[in-house]
Amino acid sequence: MRRKIPDEEKLEKYLVASELCDSDNPIVKATAEKISGTAKTSKETAIKMFYFVRDQVSMAFLDPWKSASETLKLGKGSCLTKASLQVALLRSMGIPARFRIMEFKGNDPDEWEGIMPRFAVSRMPKRWFHYFCEVHVEDKWIMADATFDKALIPDIEDWDGDKNVYAIEDKAILSDKGSFVSIEEEAEKLDQLYRKPVLWIVNGYRFFWILNFFMKIQRLKNKLQLRSLD
Repeated sequence: MRRKIPDEEKLEKYLVASELCDSDNPIVKATAEKISGTAKTSKETAIKMFYFVRDQVSMAFLDPWKSASETLKLGKGSCLTKASLQVALLRSMGIPARFRIMEFKGNDPDEWEGIMPRFAVSRMPKRWFHYFCEVHVEDKWIMADATFDKALIPDIEDWDGDKNVYAIEDKAILSDKGSFVSIEEEAEKLDQLYRKPVLWIVNGYRFFWILNFFMKIQRLKNKLQLRSLD
């Protein structure tokens, strides 16, 4: 007869540190404790973590092989590195967290509106992957995608700890790849992909400078627009 595994034992693997999700790093642990503050429940803590990663760590196109502690120091990150940070912060507080991967239409201009210039979107593959965090609170897994900061996308959806939130529009999703305990294998694949040339001669990492500059301009435009409405 198969032994029934207690829920705590099933969730234990979602609390373990890894090379990129270094939840045992002193900087990560100290930051998590500071963010959680007076939170009384795992749900309250998870919500605080979400908003910290979403709005205090700016979205940027970067080398995916960066640990959570490195992303903290940089103050910016890609969907994958921000997910690594969010998962690490949660795990460091004893809250089970994992990675979710979805495949979407990479060259859809509407999906990248305000994030990437149209000429860059045209260079994107038809199919692209998006990485974000799932957290286990109140006996259920919930998607909590903190990729895009509010300064970049002012109307980005908020998270209340109950509903699933992810940045991709449903119509753009091609497939759901499911959940993963660690993200190192995906980071390696992305690293190889980003080294390939785009625009014929410029490799992906150099091209990121253009994309990140575009987002800086977009954030400035949003800030000025908000000021004009005050």
